[in-house]
Amino acid sequence: MDLQQETINRRKDYAREWYNKNKDKIKERSAKYRKGNKDTIRDKKREVRNNNKDKISEEKRKYYLENRERELKKANNYYKNNKPRVANARLIRLFGVTVEEYDSMLEAQGMSCAVCGSTDTKTLGRFCVDHDHATGGVRGLLCSKCNFGIGNFNDDPEIMMSAAAYIKRSR
Repeated sequence: MDLQQETINRRKDYAREWYNKNKDKIKERSAKYRKGNKDTIRDKKREVRNNNKDKISEEKRKYYLENRERELKKANNYYKNNKPRVANARLIRLFGVTVEEYDSMLEAQGMSCAVCGSTDTKTLGRFCVDHDHATGGVRGLLCSKCNFGIGNFNDDPEIMMSAAAYIKRSR
């Protein structure tokens, strides 16, 4: 081994020994820095993420494809263990309504569909949150049949009235 390689190896050994002796000091100093510079660290991480979005997306996609079964199992376990939390997050994300608000709406409706009065929730296991697609405002809670019906009529009262008149004529 030549002199240059020996020097490099000695320096590596020294650095490794020094690190092992001072590990606690290093961790303490790092923690203190992170605590005092949260905003700077957050901003740097955000900048790195913004500058590397495509690369990060590709890495995540590649990881998911390589570990698909494991990731699906993890997601299913999370869902099973956190059903109320998942339901609350879904309601908030889609409709801006919490589980508590959903429950109070259901109580106000007499624990039944706002249109037909049915208490049947067998199809989906819950009532659907009916909302105005134009404004996003929540109108009420419906059974799946009424929700699908209103949706198929494109939320148009004129079409619904026409359909009702049609049914009445044929009786």
